[in-house]
Amino acid sequence: MKTQERECRKPSILIPYSGCSGDYAFQDFFLYLRPESNGFLVESVLLGVIQKDPLFKANCKLVYLANLPGDFIRKSRIIEKHYALKLYFVKQGKSVFTQTMKEVFEKHFGESFENAEILGAYDALKRLNMNEEELFNMWVDEKDILYIHGQCIKRKGDIFIINYDIPALLHKNTVETDIAVMIFRIATKVLDFSVLLKSLEGSLRNQGILGPKKPASRIFHYSKGPFEQILDGMGYLYNPQGDHISLKQLSFCSFLLNKGITMNSILRAIKNPIAHFKNPDGSLQEDNLLTRTYNTSYEEAYRIFTTLCNN
Repeated sequence: MKTQERECRKPSILIPYSGCSGDYAFQDFFLYLRPESNGFLVESVLLGVIQKDPLFKANCKLVYLANLPGDFIRKSRIIEKHYALKLYFVKQGKSVFTQTMKEVFEKHFGESFENAEILGAYDALKRLNMNEEELFNMWVDEKDILYIHGQCIKRKGDIFIINYDIPALLHKNTVETDIAVMIFRIATKVLDFSVLLKSLEGSLRNQGILGPKKPASRIFHYSKGPFEQILDGMGYLYNPQGDHISLKQLSFCSFLLNKGITMNSILRAIKNPIAHFKNPDGSLQEDNLLTRTYNTSYEEAYRIFTTLCNN
């Protein structure tokens, strides 16, 4: 007799997303808690930080709060889709590095790119005889780490590992593991989101939730720029019926559409963010749209987007 599969749970929407603010002096930042964090405790610390500080309370509003069940995340392949570009580099390895990436690699590490043993994280697990957590927690000197186009290359002895964190990030998300997701609407001309994050990090350390040497990124992820807000929306934004909310309702997406940018152009750029951008002097520079627009205003992110070639 065939065992009946358990029905996939739907997202629990505690505060439904209120839609585009219409006032682009505000930005909508996603923040979601890592599976290994104590969700309820971190949530209470975060909301407590906002409530206790008059500046935060007056200029930061929670406009979305959801709990995404682990089985829903697994079935929808949310994590894999979010890290699609990093997974691509992990699986394809050094063969998909651009010429610019090769040159930056050689300058940083002082090694021949062609001769170097450069492995995707899964191949590195076998080569080093490690499990996902051991690779994730492997410490190396700062000089042995390179970030280029949103990819991390970490040197361990004679080998170079591409995106060492991916196996653990995927492994941690099981059917039993839920994720809390929030959107904070912030008046960015008054309050810098990084100030709020630093205050949150301090509170987490003071309460012993975050160890003295453990980076805050091990507890939560947040949108680092306007285009990453859309990327986060592609995976984590749902209505009370469990259906994905149209990206057109996201504040920055609405901003771009009002500028005449098509949805196809927006999605194409986010899914293929490594491209060439035209500098003011007319020269071209290879970069990643997502990282290039970190910590920018909507206007500045739009301006950078307009310098993107072939989009």
